[in-house]
Amino acid sequence: MKKLLGTIAGLAISAFVAAAPAQAIVIDAFDEDQAELSVLTGGADASSGPIALTMGTDLTNATRTISIGSVTGGNPVTGTAAAQVGGGELSFEQAVGVTSILTVDWAFDLEDFTGQAGIIVTLFADGNNGGVIDLSMNGNDLGSLAVAAGTTQNYFFALGGLGNLSSAQLILDATGAAGLDVSIDIVESVPEPAVLGLMGLGLLGMGAVARRRKAA
Repeated sequence: MKKLLGTIAGLAISAFVAAAPAQAIVIDAFDEDQAELSVLTGGADASSGPIALTMGTDLTNATRTISIGSVTGGNPVTGTAAAQVGGGELSFEQAVGVTSILTVDWAFDLEDFTGQAGIIVTLFADGNNGGVIDLSMNGNDLGSLAVAAGTTQNYFFALGGLGNLSSAQLILDATGAAGLDVSIDIVESVPEPAVLGLMGLGLLGMGAVARRRKAA
């Protein structure tokens, strides 16, 4: 059912984006795999270091860095928080009783986001615990949204007229969620006319797995 809803909503998003004069800008479709980063309870914060994105992005000279910090708790004593990119998604999981913070940083050549209404993060949170995601572009905070557990949603962050940008940062604060399993499918912009159409259909905030461009 998740895939079916995602496909329907993804096709609707694609239709509005294709009809708009401006095209969406894919920041990361997570087509570029990245090895697992795992942090043990009480251990030092860890970072994957930047990797070059050669596919799954519309940006030039883009890099992605994944970091995990503030790992506490565990059942019964210790546990882990881990993130990995593979199969066209960023997966993040923390053990039962563990809380942590996941940070994803992108750097890229200057890109003009004029005409882009905002950024959509398509995210699925499994289980009973949610968290909070925060998105910023060039250090400009676009806001924070609560992650609903057990649902696939498009989380929309308004750009607020920002033009030329060269960096983005997504933070998943799971310090209030003891145990969480999350997958992020795509991070992309939405042109202004497309947003109006999507709001008219009520698809923002509804279940949607964005279009995957993987070969079978």
